[in-house]
Amino acid sequence: MTKKEASELVAQVCQGAMNIAYTDHFWQRVDERIPGFSTLHAINALRQGEINCTPIKDKDFNNHKIKWLADIPDFGKVELVIGVKHFSNAVGITIYEVKKTKPVRS
Repeated sequence: MTKKEASELVAQVCQGAMNIAYTDHFWQRVDERIPGFSTLHAINALRQGEINCTPIKDKDFNNHKIKWLADIPDFGKVELVIGVKHFSNAVGITIYEVKKTKPVRS
């Protein structure tokens, strides 16, 4: 998967052409790293952010990991790790990790 292909998939999610799922692991990481971060923040991050590196093939989960960087009001810069998996007639996208990359302003 190329950076362009990954960006196009995320754009389709933002346009409502594909659904997004939030795993329990995602919510555990949010609670640990960025309390108060919501699904609205995640969608805004996908809409406003950009891919941070070339997607990585994850053989353990048979998907690609995409690192996505966005600047979110109230949270600063956050990095989402998005898992993308192709199915026969759809693409599943799951956000499963969030890292705060800059301190919150007081």
